[in-house]
Amino acid sequence: EDRFRKLKDDLVAAKAKTNILLEEKSDIEVFLEKQREQSEILAALERDLSKQYDKNSALAVEIGRPINLHRWRYLKDKAPREFMLLENIQNMQRQALGATSRIATHAC
Repeated sequence: EDRFRKLKDDLVAAKAKTNILLEEKSDIEVFLEKQREQSEILAALERDLSKQYDKNSALAVEIGRPINLHRWRYLKDKAPREFMLLENIQNMQRQALGATSRIATHAC
């Protein structure tokens, strides 16, 4: 009978230990799920940061080598000879357009 009682006590203790371990397992699973979610968020943020670095470097290159409106000023400062040639070409084109429009108005 003492042996039976000891086995019964051992069984109760084992069940209690099992319940504690199951609760710990559940807590660890919740923690791991949160960890996975945070890892996914971190990966998304790292991708966004990488995109921002790419944009930043592209803008830095554009600042160093301006385009569009500043292109003419850049050319005037860095290559004045080519700038003068382009300016002459534009002046000749304007003169040709003016002459064409004068001829067209006189012909009518």
